[in-house]
Amino acid sequence: MAEIHIYVLQSPRILMDNQLIILPYKKAEALLYYLAIEKKVTREHAAALLWDTCEEATAKKNLRHALYTIRKTFHMDLIISSDRHSLCLNPEINFSVDYDVFRRDKKIDMYGEGLLNDFYVKNAYLYEEWMTWKRNQTRDSYLKLLEEQLQCTDVLSEAQGEALFEKYMREDSLDEQAYYNLMKIYEKQQSYYKGVRLYQRLSATLNMELKVAPGSEVRRLYEEFLEHIEQENGKSQIEEIPESRKETVKKIQNAFGQFMGGKPQSVLLTGESGSGKTYLMEQLLKKIRTQDIICIKTICMETEQYMEMQSWNIAFMQLAEVIKKKKIYIEEKYLQAVNEMFPFFKEEITESLLLESRSVYGRRAFRNLLLHFLIQAAKQIPLVLFFDNIQYMDETSADFLSLLIRTNNSRVMVLLTASEHYTERLKKYIPVLVREKYISRVSIAPFTKEDVEQIAENKLGKQRVNKELIKWLYEESEGNAFFLEMLLNECEKGNYKVGDPSYLQKLLKEQLDALSRETRQVLELIACCQVWADMDSLEHILQMDSLSLLERIDELKEKGFICEKVREGQIRFYICHGNMGKFVHEQMPPSKIRVFHSRLAEYIESQPSYDSSLKQRLIYHFTFCGNRAKVLKYKIYSLAEYSGKFYELYPVHTSSWNKGAFSDENILEECQKLEQEVLELHQQEPENKEYVRLYILLLQTEAQYCIPQGYYERGVECVEKALLTNDAYEKNRLVTCQCLRFLIYHQLNVWELKDTPRCMKMALQVAREGEYRQEQAVIERLCGLYLSMIGEFSKSMEYLEKSLNYFQSQPLKSRIYALNISACYNYMGENMRKTKQFFRAIEYYEKSAKVCEDNQCTCNAVVYSNLGRTYFAMGQMEKSRQAFYKAEKLYEESFTLIGRSMTKAYIALLAAESGEWEQAVLSIQEAEETAWQLASPYTLGILNGVKAKLKREYGQVLGFVLEDEAECYEEQAWKYLEKIPGAYESENVKRKNINDPNPI
Repeated sequence: MAEIHIYVLQSPRILMDNQLIILPYKKAEALLYYLAIEKKVTREHAAALLWDTCEEATAKKNLRHALYTIRKTFHMDLIISSDRHSLCLNPEINFSVDYDVFRRDKKIDMYGEGLLNDFYVKNAYLYEEWMTWKRNQTRDSYLKLLEEQLQCTDVLSEAQGEALFEKYMREDSLDEQAYYNLMKIYEKQQSYYKGVRLYQRLSATLNMELKVAPGSEVRRLYEEFLEHIEQENGKSQIEEIPESRKETVKKIQNAFGQFMGGKPQSVLLTGESGSGKTYLMEQLLKKIRTQDIICIKTICMETEQYMEMQSWNIAFMQLAEVIKKKKIYIEEKYLQAVNEMFPFFKEEITESLLLESRSVYGRRAFRNLLLHFLIQAAKQIPLVLFFDNIQYMDETSADFLSLLIRTNNSRVMVLLTASEHYTERLKKYIPVLVREKYISRVSIAPFTKEDVEQIAENKLGKQRVNKELIKWLYEESEGNAFFLEMLLNECEKGNYKVGDPSYLQKLLKEQLDALSRETRQVLELIACCQVWADMDSLEHILQMDSLSLLERIDELKEKGFICEKVREGQIRFYICHGNMGKFVHEQMPPSKIRVFHSRLAEYIESQPSYDSSLKQRLIYHFTFCGNRAKVLKYKIYSLAEYSGKFYELYPVHTSSWNKGAFSDENILEECQKLEQEVLELHQQEPENKEYVRLYILLLQTEAQYCIPQGYYERGVECVEKALLTNDAYEKNRLVTCQCLRFLIYHQLNVWELKDTPRCMKMALQVAREGEYRQEQAVIERLCGLYLSMIGEFSKSMEYLEKSLNYFQSQPLKSRIYALNISACYNYMGENMRKTKQFFRAIEYYEKSAKVCEDNQCTCNAVVYSNLGRTYFAMGQMEKSRQAFYKAEKLYEESFTLIGRSMTKAYIALLAAESGEWEQAVLSIQEAEETAWQLASPYTLGILNGVKAKLKREYGQVLGFVLEDEAECYEEQAWKYLEKIPGAYESENVKRKNINDPNPI
């Protein structure tokens, strides 16, 4: 006899002998599910449930057909008539229904997704009512089972309680009793920090949903947890800590306790190199790692201080593993941004974008999206970030760190160590954060003489310690923890001579001299590496066989010189302490330093590909080996890659409140220095065309930075110099095409279109001659935009179709194709909107957004802004509002300037109409600021038109920000819009007579 499995609590389905059976139509399936749950039903009731809109005779006929369909599908009578008027499942067939197991055995795991989840029957209102009632009944039974088990606090482990609680939360996140039960489990396990976090979660949920606070019973338990935490922090001291350090340790522990209690905390521990800062922080981290938090540690290396975002590169690499392991949910757009910057989150790294397509993620966009990424991860599990030796942190990393700390997020704690004196890079960030109390600064001094005595007694025993030994240890180590540990190790072995003032230097040198020539060479080569070395590079440069090399490495590990770690599936070797690495490097002869760095550079250069960090390593090694030309080459390559990654070919918002957050001057200064150097080298070797190519790339890089930042004059000057240099020396068509494209972007952005046809004609000709089909398609798209701007809409559509046909014919391996397709649709939509074909315009805008959505890339905000303007023109204000607010959100994440002012202006108008005066004032002020940055006549015309309407209708409220009369704004709007083809908005401000106070 066949076995029938019916699942109504999992994904609804029916299996016969483990084979999925699909019934021809839903109502037959619905009847079978009903009988599986209720077991019996009258024919009349069954007909009424599923065919309540039909006549009685028709309903009964449909029921008979459903029964026949079930019998035919299963080739047996699953449903029989127990009597003449009733239906039930055939008792002779072996039925297994998960609902029955759940009810009978009280197995909560059987509940799954709820009763008949996502199952819908069309035109069966009574059946839907029954499903709703039955779902609620089953859900109540499920919650009751969960509550009963959660109340068994004496027998449940912490993990079991958390699993039950999360199941309960999926069904009812507002039940205080469930929170209280889990907090009692935490109390039993003494997991007070978790209890505090749980209370905060409850408080936030109740406030958001109901605007109420937790009840007194839960609040009392929370207060008890806080008292326990305070008591623990008072008792918990790191063992054998010297007296002078105890207060420092207590401060750091208290800060962590406050963080776990829900207060934002960041701590900076400062002290001399080797004073034990890292050791103290690591002791705290050992305790932290016992909590349910994410803990990430990054060491900032002196040799990496000029490598952009290197500190965060290491941090995100670790975070990637944690997120995968703990299955933390991160939104796709944030994952995509992180993967663009640090490709650890996807198996396939996204192909690099063309410069033009970087409008998706500009420098500020990356910054904001990375920030959202961290906050979203921390929202699920608290995040502790430890950066060691931040005096070596690169400026971009420090800038982003400052931004993160300023969010004052209670779910993110930042721990920092640094030397007593800040570098010039950090002076812009750390002192300000300390002064504004975003960071608590704690200082650690070298060990006192009393500390040295206590440490020596703990290490050697009191009987072996005397005043003469303490005096020698203190004077020789100067209270430095690293050197003191070395001396004590020698004392423990008996290898010391009290009174020798240069013993430490001798000790370090003796340790080096004790190594064999081959072993010392291995150590010296590792010391020459910026951070780490791997087996391949050591074998290649030293020409050693693997076994011999492994023997030397094992010897160095045994003697404490190096340690071995696995990173990204690769074995890497590190010098154990920075001071030792410096000492080894300083002891090497200059000739050996030069050779080793030269070999390392050649090895890295020979690798099949390298990212920006490896370019920085090449700069480092070529600097040491004195190869000025190579240093210049990789500095320009690195700057070009950086500029292309972070600066968009759209103007970028640079308002006063965030302009100072970025050191724009540094990039321009660096470009000037490199330009002088490459010209100097070219004068020395005028026949070397490599310098010409580098000079052109540098000029393009500077233009890539200047144009989106609004430094138009300098950016255009760089492009023109690049074109002249290329024509004189290289005649590289691709360079010509790229430079012309830069000029076209600038002209279109600022509406200076006089020279645009000539540039476009040249660019198209060069692209065709060079068979640069992709460049040609991009230029054709820009031709379409230009023609739209001058009112030749039909010709515009022709060029856009050409561009679109090319990009649609290519496989969408890269986001550049998707972005260009999206841009084509957007410009097509603009043609339709300007000619008042609004419905067709909407179709194009929606296509534009969908292309980006389908290819997991962020749609340009201007698409939604244009969509909002279209709905506004059609009088569909709610849809217009939604589109504008979506555009505004994207603008805040991307800082793209095009369309921003228009969007802000319309939002101000919509906010005023809703009585949201504060929003209206803020939006109109932002619109004013950004409009003049772009100085587009269309933008200024729209802005003045909106200001006229606001002044005329809401002048009493908004008069303080709109000082001129409405007529004055209307005149300005008309002046800007009257000559712009397709600017139908001018109709709203066109006047009968300039002196007539009443507009048409």
